[in-house]
Amino acid sequence: MKRPTRPIRHYHRLALYDYSRGAALFITISTAPRRQLFGVVREGVMALSPFGSEVEASLRFTISRAPYLRLYGYTVMPDHIHFRLYLKPGHENKEAMVYLNTIVGRFKSYTTHLYQTKYGGHGALWQEGFHDWVCESREMIDSVERYIAYNALKWELRHNRGHLLKLNEPLASQRLGFAEFWRGVGAIELLNSERTMVSLRVSRRCSTADIAALKARLWAKAGELVIISGFISGGEREVLSVLLKEPLAALIKVSPYALAHDYQPPVALMPAIAEGRLAVIARGNSPEEISRAACLDLNARIVEIADKAAYALPGEVKWLK
Repeated sequence: MKRPTRPIRHYHRLALYDYSRGAALFITISTAPRRQLFGVVREGVMALSPFGSEVEASLRFTISRAPYLRLYGYTVMPDHIHFRLYLKPGHENKEAMVYLNTIVGRFKSYTTHLYQTKYGGHGALWQEGFHDWVCESREMIDSVERYIAYNALKWELRHNRGHLLKLNEPLASQRLGFAEFWRGVGAIELLNSERTMVSLRVSRRCSTADIAALKARLWAKAGELVIISGFISGGEREVLSVLLKEPLAALIKVSPYALAHDYQPPVALMPAIAEGRLAVIARGNSPEEISRAACLDLNARIVEIADKAAYALPGEVKWLK
């Protein structure tokens, strides 16, 4: 009697999503049991092993032969693969899922055969199933693309330079004082830097021109300052995105929430942390969302920590002290 074929399990499916109209998907497949077979990460760059190179080529070939799928981005890591697919419209919802399972299963079957016959492997190559997320917005797609692009650097920081992501607690700094409990990751030595520390707030009423002028001003003085801010408002986030690209900029991001013991910074912050020019700090132990009053209190505390305070208002930048 032929043994029935077990379906590939999947996770994170959006239950009410109609896959028949197409879907942007972020998929992760991991080795069993997380064996590092595909290469090593050196200085934030993935160096593929011969087997890893064949797995990468197989992924590209398998998807290229699937008429209803398009591969947009991927990364092969030592023990897992991330890739972004577009599932084209053309199947009913249930059929679309079967189609996706079939293509992923085909890739996993071929690479398992390769692992066992050419590279002397034994047993299963992959964990059962795969994880997939539907990217419902351009923002989600952009986040996934950043995640894929920085995945090797994230691995580097976590596995090879773990001290950079170590949660330091409590933080000892004259600037912070000793009456409050603070945690931090990254370049926490910036708290004791000899550079002038400037706290930054940007009014939500600032125009695009106001923010552009502020970015240019801070860019020009990037090598002289440490910028400290919650980077919460839209204008503050724009300034952050610019300064993250400036290799001389030193930044302290103050989280409005306490940092959990397993805290991992967003991938967009990883390069600056690796370069030793960004720290993420937070006070207290409460992970709960803070109120507006508490947020204003935190902004006031940031001003106290800094040497100077810059407040961008419509049409001007004020240096408060």
